[in-house]
Amino acid sequence: MRKFAIAAGVAVGLLLGAGSRASAQIVAKVYVGAPPPVEIVEHPPAAPGPRYIWIKGHHAWRDGHYVWEPGRWEIPPRGRHVWIPGHWDREPGGYFWVDGHWAR
Repeated sequence: MRKFAIAAGVAVGLLLGAGSRASAQIVAKVYVGAPPPVEIVEHPPAAPGPRYIWIKGHHAWRDGHYVWEPGRWEIPPRGRHVWIPGHWDREPGGYFWVDGHWAR
């Protein structure tokens, strides 16, 4: 019973801390044995407004195979930011996806 109480306390603490800017982000790598397909060349439609940035599409791994996630327009958060595109990387365990993110 005590182990359950400790685990529950840790879980609640993690949930409460999830909204904090100082909270750590835990990312699990999902390794894929096959390399991703060749990137699809997209021709983005006109931007919906002057502040929008095009986020190019990429192959995602879902249900045991690669699927194409189309690109999209986004407004950068909090002023002038740059989009760092996501990409597939490789380690001895296989290929894994590194998420794109906004940077200053």
